[in-house]
Amino acid sequence: MIYKIDNFLSSDDWKNISDNLLGNKFPWFYNKHKVRANDDEYQFTHIFWSREEGKNSDYFELANLIMNKLNPDIIARVKANLTIKTENIKDSIMHRDLNNYSENQWTGIYYVNTNNGVTKFETGDVCESVANRFVYFKSDLKHAGTTHTDENVRCLINFNWFGSKIHED
Repeated sequence: MIYKIDNFLSSDDWKNISDNLLGNKFPWFYNKHKVRANDDEYQFTHIFWSREEGKNSDYFELANLIMNKLNPDIIARVKANLTIKTENIKDSIMHRDLNNYSENQWTGIYYVNTNNGVTKFETGDVCESVANRFVYFKSDLKHAGTTHTDENVRCLINFNWFGSKIHED
């Protein structure tokens, strides 16, 4: 099952995240691959949290605005992704974010800006990139992002956590 929640955060919280991540002072780091080494794709990332390092960002409080609603038992990883506009839309590789799945393991995507890139799922479902939308699903479900052609960048925050399903307000 894929769960989609529009207007996930208040307008003020979304604007805070958007202004920071899409501003000219946010630290993005170049990755020469997206899913696997030598996949001929690249992106810019920012790790807020990882199992190995814990809190890994001076901007952690931005991700925490979302995590407060997730109420995770354990955070595995929180990572922002930024991709640059391409001439044609191209699918990335279907993948799972983490290995060693358990029943209460979830993956979530928070879309920072609206663009014509999408997230595709092995089930055939598709989720459009709409600003302030949160989509989440069991971590064993394969998914893939696409590039985009209409905006300068596509920005999202990817969450991997252990815990219960989100209880929507």
